[in-house]
Amino acid sequence: MKNALMLLLIAGLLGCGAVPGGEKLQAIAQAGRVTLATSKGGELPADRCPPAIASLDPRRVYIASEGLYIVTSTFFVEERGLFIPRASHFVPQVGADPSYDSIGEGVFSYRIKG
Repeated sequence: MKNALMLLLIAGLLGCGAVPGGEKLQAIAQAGRVTLATSKGGELPADRCPPAIASLDPRRVYIASEGLYIVTSTFFVEERGLFIPRASHFVPQVGADPSYDSIGEGVFSYRIKG
């Protein structure tokens, strides 16, 4: 029951998109790690997004000092999506903005309230 509730919460955090799982989540995680290792910070143009990330039809993809953000929805100043941290030992702060929830494979859903 707790896992089902967590998946429902994460789905809500990602907006209308489905929460990736299994092989798709592994592919996104791998593509994110490769992108972080081979790209500089800032916006990642759509034509440079790996297929696993492009398949999410993101609104925007960018690299910040802490990791890779895949924006799946925005509403005014609020932003939601997937996050792949640079550090393998990433531990999000509770109650902080942005907020992060682990969905597996080193991938997090995130929400920036703005």
